[in-house]
Amino acid sequence: MLLLLMSYAIGVQAQKVGINTTAPKMQLEINAPDSASLLLQNQQATATNVKTGIYFNTANRSVAGIAAVSTSHLDGKLSFYTYSTPAVSGLRERLTINDAGNVGINTPEPTATLDVNGSFRLRNDAGAGALLTSDANGNASWQQPATPGSSFNALLAADVNLFNGATVVIPFRTNTGGTAYDDADDFDNTTNGYIAPADGVYHFDVSADIYFSNVTNPFTLSLSCRNVLPAGTIYEVKKRIAAGTAFTETITASFTARLVKNQRISMVLFQASGDNAAKISSCAFCTRFMGYRLY
Repeated sequence: MLLLLMSYAIGVQAQKVGINTTAPKMQLEINAPDSASLLLQNQQATATNVKTGIYFNTANRSVAGIAAVSTSHLDGKLSFYTYSTPAVSGLRERLTINDAGNVGINTPEPTATLDVNGSFRLRNDAGAGALLTSDANGNASWQQPATPGSSFNALLAADVNLFNGATVVIPFRTNTGGTAYDDADDFDNTTNGYIAPADGVYHFDVSADIYFSNVTNPFTLSLSCRNVLPAGTIYEVKKRIAAGTAFTETITASFTARLVKNQRISMVLFQASGDNAAKISSCAFCTRFMGYRLY
C-alpha cells in the first residue's frame, strides 16, 4: 500500500523526478494546483545574516544564487547573487529588495525606492547631451534640451509704414543678412513670428525706432507681444509721445514669458498720432527682436 501511494505521488522516469506527475520534463518537476509549490525553510531562528537560498553551480564553480536573508530578528531581504567563483561564499550580492520595498543595485542596503550604486543606461536613442524628463504621469525618457542653439535675432528688411490708427505686425525676419540669425530655425519668416520649440520659459528683447513727420497732439504709442493662436496679449509696453515735427522715438520692451511647444508669438505696434507718414526704421541696431530660452 505504501509503495502504491509513493508511485502515485512520485514518478521517476529516466533519472527525472516528478512530484504529482508521472512524466517529469526536468530533473525535478513539482506539479500541484497551488501557488505555493515549494517551501524552503532554514531551521535556524531569525537572526542577522541567516540565509535560506538556492544556488546555481557548474561542475567546478558557483555562478549565481538567490537567498532570503534575515537582517535582524524581525527584518529581512531578498538578494540575488552572481560572479563565477570556486565557492558559494565568493558570490557577490548584485540586487537586493529589503523589507521597506527598496530595491538596491550593487548596494546591499538600499535607502531609496531605487538605489543604484554605479551607472545606469536608459535606451531610447536620444543622442548625446539629452536630459531625463518626465511626462505628467511620471514616465521618464531622454529628451534633447531646447536651450542650446535656440536664440535668434530678427531685423527688418526695409522701413515699414505705420499708418495712423492701424495695428501693424512688425515684419521681423531672420533671413535679412547682416547681424540677423536664427540658431535653431524657430523663427517663421513668412508670418514674422517666433515658434517655441518646447515648453519652457523664454526671454525676449525688442526695440523699435519710429520716425514721425508731424504730430499735432500728444498720444500713446503701444508695443505688444501677441499670441497668434490662441489670440491674446502676452506683454505690452506703452510710451507717451509729445507733439512735434520730424522726430524719432524709440520704444523698447524686455520681458520673460512661459510658452508651450509650438506657441507662436509676434510683435505688434499701434499708434494713433494722426500722422500717416510715420515709419518704423529698419536700422539693424535700432529695430530688432531678440530672444532665447531660459529653461
